[in-house]
Amino acid sequence: MAKAKADNQKDDAFAYQQRALGLPRPRASLNDVCQALTLQSKNLRNTTHFAVNNVLTAYEWDAAAKASRLKTELHANQTNAIRRFNTAIDKINEKREEKYREDKAEFDAKPSDENGEPKKEPKLKRLSRLEATVTKLDYAVLDLTLLDNVLREWPEKSKAVYGRLPAKAAQQASRGNPPRGPSGGTVTPCGIPG
Repeated sequence: MAKAKADNQKDDAFAYQQRALGLPRPRASLNDVCQALTLQSKNLRNTTHFAVNNVLTAYEWDAAAKASRLKTELHANQTNAIRRFNTAIDKINEKREEKYREDKAEFDAKPSDENGEPKKEPKLKRLSRLEATVTKLDYAVLDLTLLDNVLREWPEKSKAVYGRLPAKAAQQASRGNPPRGPSGGTVTPCGIPG
């Protein structure tokens, strides 16, 4: 009997109280907005998968060359996806080159900061185009800057799903990372646990 009391006291030391908080159901308008944003997030995620999948399936792995080679016969969606990715790559590279020239001119004019310590020399990071042979296809296609730029104008700028969402929600949906709530669970774009 004494042992049973000691076990109960030991369990009480680790006991916790669980409470449930009842919240009123969201108003119909808020519920409609959350459902619309969730639907658009799903549509953007599907668009991302469609675009990336069409590029990845347009290539086949050549083990001898240790590179991906463009298939000889492509369907229209694959050709269109590669064209869109290359257009976005060209735009990104132009912007990066312009920024590099400005930073390089500033560095050449003043190579050290106010304290006399040398500044870090700017470097140009260009994206590789999707050509007939690509050494790191998955890295090229899954570059986050590139994906954001491609999806902003997919299928057309006026009809792009990306523009129907707030920027943060669009970035999270296109990257396949659902936003996390404080408890670690996923939440909808409105912040309601999903």
